[in-house]
Amino acid sequence: GVSPDYEQIIGNSLLATLDPVVAQTKQFRIFVNTLTKTIDSYLYFKLRTPDGSTGGTFSTTFLAADNIATCLATIKAVIDLATVFAPTSTTTTTGATTGYVTFEFGSPAYIDFRLFEFEVTGDITITYEIIREAIDEGMTGEWNLIGSTNQTGDCIIMFTTKLGDTKSVAINDCVNNGTGLIQVTTTTDHNLVSNETVTITGGFRHDRS
Repeated sequence: GVSPDYEQIIGNSLLATLDPVVAQTKQFRIFVNTLTKTIDSYLYFKLRTPDGSTGGTFSTTFLAADNIATCLATIKAVIDLATVFAPTSTTTTTGATTGYVTFEFGSPAYIDFRLFEFEVTGDITITYEIIREAIDEGMTGEWNLIGSTNQTGDCIIMFTTKLGDTKSVAINDCVNNGTGLIQVTTTTDHNLVSNETVTITGGFRHDRS
């Protein structure tokens, strides 16, 4: 018959509210160190959209006498030439021989660009990192709590931006569109936008004439 001197809460009490997920572009950062650079050096890399249909090749040369500011400006200039992707780039100097170039591409919007075949020749040190992942418009929304668990003394809370069950759309036909890619036609409108990710499941039949 004794009432507790604390408020009883069923479930977990959140200490903070999570901000909703919004669409964002993928962001890259190229780090440069010219400390050991004594000869002309060369940078080369490629960029592609997820479906591989659109891309570009980036390359530039650094002279032996180029300082860090010149090297960063050279990389930025090469990136900014890719106007078809609507690039945005900035340079940051962090020391006498170190700095980085941060860049992203705005077109097509919010897609998961792939940077690959990153090659450096000469004695300059250049690396890159992905510092922000792309979030397309199909992944945005408010966070919805779906469960929690306590395995190690810490409470793990799981959220998703998805509401309701996953939408399934039947496939009507699959054909080669003439460019080496497979064009999938659905029986009803799928309401997808370019470069959103989908999963295709089920059996496939290959008829040979």
